[in-house]
This record gives sequence, C-alpha cells and structure tokens, in this order.
Amino acid sequence: MKTVFNFLIKLCASMGGIGYIKFAPGTLASLATLALFYALNPFAYGVWSVLVPVLLLSWVICIFADKIFEGHDNSKIVIDEFAGLLVCFAFIDFDLITLCIGFILFRIFDIAKPWPISFVDRNIKGGFGVLLDDLVAGLISGAIIAGLKILLIS
Repeated sequence: MKTVFNFLIKLCASMGGIGYIKFAPGTLASLATLALFYALNPFAYGVWSVLVPVLLLSWVICIFADKIFEGHDNSKIVIDEFAGLLVCFAFIDFDLITLCIGFILFRIFDIAKPWPISFVDRNIKGGFGVLLDDLVAGLISGAIIAGLKILLIS
C-alpha cells in the first residue's frame, strides 16, 4: 500500500512525470501549466474558486514528496510551479499575451529568487517551504502585472 501511495505522490508531485525530465523541469512544468490554463480556461469559472483547494492539495503533495524524494526541494517536485502560476494567474486577465508575461515573470522570480523569495527558500523547510517560495514568486509576478495594468489604463 505504501508503494502505491508513494507512486501517486511522485506522479502528482512531478506533474505526470515532467519533473523527471533532466532539462529545466520547472520551466517545462510551468509551460505545461500555461498550456493547461489556456486550454481549460479556468477563468470562465473563476480562478479564485479553485485556488484554495489546489493550494491545499499542492501543500499536502509537497509535504509527502519532500520526504519521499531525496534532498529538500528536489527538482522532480514541480507541482509547486503549478501552484505558483495559479497564484500569478489569479491576478491577471485571461489572454495569451498576459499569461505569457505572467509565465516569464514567474520563471524569472522563481529562478533568480530575489528577496523575499530567497528568504523563504533559505529559511522555510519541509513541504511548506517547497511550495511557499513559488507562491511568493507567483504573488509578486501577478502583482506586478496587475500594477502595470492599473498604471497603463489610468
């Protein structure tokens, strides 16, 4: 039973195996998330309606995956990219250009890890730490896009 549970956690944490790809698994998972969002258009139902359940599920998956995979924040765990982009997309309009800008900003912040993302990455461990740095990156990315939209419209 434990092996089935571990398999399901690995499957979810790696977003169906994307995390096992050797080259840029976080970026590939983010691209898959972008494509999935664009294809399914969760904005028609409201991103906010799925935000909390997805974040909670991602948190639980990250808690177990961080224990199953060796080393903290193993590169095979990419469900945190999905959750981070979901946070970013919750603040922006649904059009391909805006989604792509959100993707680019999110990847820049997730890779470069400026403060406060670097603080979270260094100081918060376990599954919550795996998830939280991506949530902060998504929040900052979404806030920048929302702020630019306000400035450009005014």
